Amino acid sequence: GLPGPAESLPALLTPSRSRPAPDYAGLRNEGATCYLNAVMQTLFHLPAIRRAVYRMPETEAREGERASVGLALQRLFWRMESGAGRVES
Repeated sequence: GLPGPAESLPALLTPSRSRPAPDYAGLRNEGATCYLNAVMQTLFHLPAIRRAVYRMPETEAREGERASVGLALQRLFWRMESGAGRVES
């Protein structure tokens, strides 16, 4: 789950020095989306938030419905994590 009182925020935000940084994909600016893209990329780089997003229940949309916000975030984070160039948001 989310960090408990024993885990400090600076410890969660400090990158691990034991392994090389992975190649992440950035988000493509599709016209006036830079502010939202910056927020999404910031959330993606917070390990506790990323873990929480990946733990959200997956709910596929039924015919005629849009995907849930949780599933859309999981897909976006997975595409960013795959490091396959720019990702359309």
